[in-house]
Amino acid sequence: MTALATCASISYVLTEQMFFLIIGLLWLTFLIFLKRLNLLPFIISLAALIFFSYYIPTLSDPKLEQIDEQHIQLTGKVVQPLEQTLKKLQFTVRDSKADEKYLVLYFPQEDEYISESSKQSIKYGATCTLKGTVNLPERARNPGQFDFFNYYVERG
Repeated sequence: MTALATCASISYVLTEQMFFLIIGLLWLTFLIFLKRLNLLPFIISLAALIFFSYYIPTLSDPKLEQIDEQHIQLTGKVVQPLEQTLKKLQFTVRDSKADEKYLVLYFPQEDEYISESSKQSIKYGATCTLKGTVNLPERARNPGQFDFFNYYVERG
């Protein structure tokens, strides 16, 4: 039974779906209700379910770690339109060679002016060449903390 609780915990960590924890807990409760499981194995299995769901660290992709802080030049198409705020310009580009998406953030200096024609040329489907530094977002360090890294990975 502890193996079942551990499998449910691993499935939860890998997929980040609460469904696996709920199913594991319901299964243990069902077994104790049918008297197929004594109290001590139930407590041990429940403890394993809770422990492993928070203890197992997420694995990092070594390929992503290699590109952090790397200077690159890429050519690709704009796949999301330009979003502009007072402090930044943001759009997404799909690299034509690696078929990977890059979120492009540009923080202009306070005295820097970006012309309207330059902004209008960054539209959906436009091809552009970019030079810059790749910075990966920080991962969540605490359980339950918002994870920017996973958020952007899930967005593609």
